[in-house]
Amino acid sequence: MSVEREEGKAGTPEDWLQIARSDLNLARIARSAEGVLPEQVAFHAQQCAEKSLKSVMVFHGVHFPPTHSLQALIDLCISSGLEIPQFMFKVISLTPYAVKGRYMELPEVITEDDLDEALQIAASVLAWAETQIKI
Repeated sequence: MSVEREEGKAGTPEDWLQIARSDLNLARIARSAEGVLPEQVAFHAQQCAEKSLKSVMVFHGVHFPPTHSLQALIDLCISSGLEIPQFMFKVISLTPYAVKGRYMELPEVITEDDLDEALQIAASVLAWAETQIKI
């Protein structure tokens, strides 16, 4: 099933969330698919978390640089006065999956437990973002 994006709304918080949801769905599908590398599952989990955070930042008018660092995004949220719940700090552990997995630079093997945790963190960040922009 194809999901269509609404024209003329690029860059809205809703657009960011739609893409975050898509990344989470891709990660979940890939998690159970044969022949998909764990690095690619983890990458989409990280992307879901990143885009979820960015949706909240767009909603609140917080400008952010082009970065995949979830620590930098969390720090920017805090310095902009946004309240970040304690559980959100777990998201930082997903940052290495943003780039290093694409270039085979991860220092250790990604385990099944790592993937379960990455998907859980991504889903939690997405759920939080959805409540923040009041969808």
